[in-house]
Amino acid sequence: GQIVGASLRGTHGTNNQYKGLVAGSRRSEGWFWFGNEQPQRVMITESPIDALSLALLWQEEHDNDALFISTDGAGDLPLRLLEKLQAQGIKLIAAHDADAAGDQMAERFLELYPQAERLRPRNGKDWNEQLQRYQAEIAQQEQEEEEQEEEELEY
Repeated sequence: GQIVGASLRGTHGTNNQYKGLVAGSRRSEGWFWFGNEQPQRVMITESPIDALSLALLWQEEHDNDALFISTDGAGDLPLRLLEKLQAQGIKLIAAHDADAAGDQMAERFLELYPQAERLRPRNGKDWNEQLQRYQAEIAQQEQEEEEQEEEELEY
């Protein structure tokens, strides 16, 4: 494919909320995507970081059976691709944020694709927040296990 733009996200410092597009980007002509090119399901997220985060969470419990696509906010959907995949029996999943805007985008997606499913983050506003909380829980569990092992060694 041809590069038609790039999505930017700030990463420096705490509470960096910078988001934007490279000048000249054509949001309606391209999408951030990765994953299995012969998927059983396609996950539609709002942002590239959410697609990456959902992929990590998804692969904890499932096979590598999904294609992940970001619409970069309320960007256009790759309609022809989604129609083709759905016609092949591939499950479409609206994995938008757990907020009012995400619910609206998911609702519009489900109107276009009535057989699609909604997958909503349960532990955060979006998939990146859910991944961060999951990683913090794992780190806490590992810390507690390490402390328990140290206590057992002292006896």
